[in-house]
Amino acid sequence: MNLSETKLLARISLLAALGRHIELRAMFKAKALSRIPATKIIETLLQVHLFAGYPATIEGLRAFNETRPKTQVRPSSNGRSTLHQRKRLGIDTCRRVYGSKYADLVAAMQRLHPDLCAWMIEDGYGKVLSRSGLTLAERELVTVATLAGLNWPRQLHSHVKGCLNVGTHPRSIRAVLRSIRAFLPRRRYFRALLVTQHALQQKSA
Repeated sequence: MNLSETKLLARISLLAALGRHIELRAMFKAKALSRIPATKIIETLLQVHLFAGYPATIEGLRAFNETRPKTQVRPSSNGRSTLHQRKRLGIDTCRRVYGSKYADLVAAMQRLHPDLCAWMIEDGYGKVLSRSGLTLAERELVTVATLAGLNWPRQLHSHVKGCLNVGTHPRSIRAVLRSIRAFLPRRRYFRALLVTQHALQQKSA
């Protein structure tokens, strides 16, 4: 994993999730971003809808297409997978992210609503987070940045642990958070730091 690339992808995801399209377009035009494969940028934008809704992904991709009009986009083979395949992939990916807490997660989601639990596995983890184009570690780091920016502390806590479960070093998690500091209100940023530190301490205990 190239951490410099991942920090830029984290900023893209956050700006798209927050609807800050002027800054997003400026990023897409920046020279530093020209060295990142378009596939990685597109995959980052596609997964934004899991955390900020379809409008955020639609407008993020629109901004990308306006600044990179010659980029060729092809459908992923994952998009043509069957429900059974998505469920199998989703279970595997979710187990990797949640580790020993997987069963607790599924039980908690079932209590909230069984259909939501199925969507989480089949769509969230099976159809989106199991796609090629980004490694699972990259996806988890981008997710951490997005959840920090959207101020979802419970989910942030879970995905910081998820980063560790898929082999990410704590230094990389902290580096990604630092990379989005300029885009967040001071109180929100420091709250994300506290949540992250708590998750890291729990994992190491």
